[in-house]
Amino acid sequence: MRYRFISQNSKQFHIVVMCKVLKVSKSGYYQWAIAANRKDAQEEMLCSKVLAIFKNSGIGTAAEEFADRCEENAYTAAGGVYARLCVSLG
Repeated sequence: MRYRFISQNSKQFHIVVMCKVLKVSKSGYYQWAIAANRKDAQEEMLCSKVLAIFKNSGIGTAAEEFADRCEENAYTAAGGVYARLCVSLG
């Protein structure tokens, strides 16, 4: 939660100052930021692959059916990727 706050406010405040105020290490924040960027990149890649399945499948937006179709194609996701895509696709 603290790291997310730092990330969201890094354009307004210096990261070093926020780390001191929030009593977190700079190295810990930067490790978190690198991991978060990797996760975002992986999720973006997964979303594009899943979106391609969705567009080519002709199925509705039912999350369970959508998830089943993705799993048939060996794409599994944690963190509600299916649900977020279904909501965003309407």
